[in-house]
Amino acid sequence: FFVMQQRCQPKALFATMDFTIFYQQDDDSWQRSDVLTTQHGYADEAVRATLSEAGFVNIRRWAATDLGITIAVHEVAFYTCHKPRVDMTT
Repeated sequence: FFVMQQRCQPKALFATMDFTIFYQQDDDSWQRSDVLTTQHGYADEAVRATLSEAGFVNIRRWAATDLGITIAVHEVAFYTCHKPRVDMTT
């Protein structure tokens, strides 16, 4: 099992999450592991510009709720896109 604490700074587009994870060993003892993760947010325009500059097309933004994800504490976005195929035979 695990315990998680999230600290979010929405205006700074930054969040940290502290996880304390417990693993039960084969001998029924427990091992503890502590993990800190950080997330950086980016403005929609910056994400689209970066994907476009990298050659991606048909860039679409999805809200977490559009995908049926309802546990997000703050606004989370997902992007779909693809790169056109390049004909390598010529």
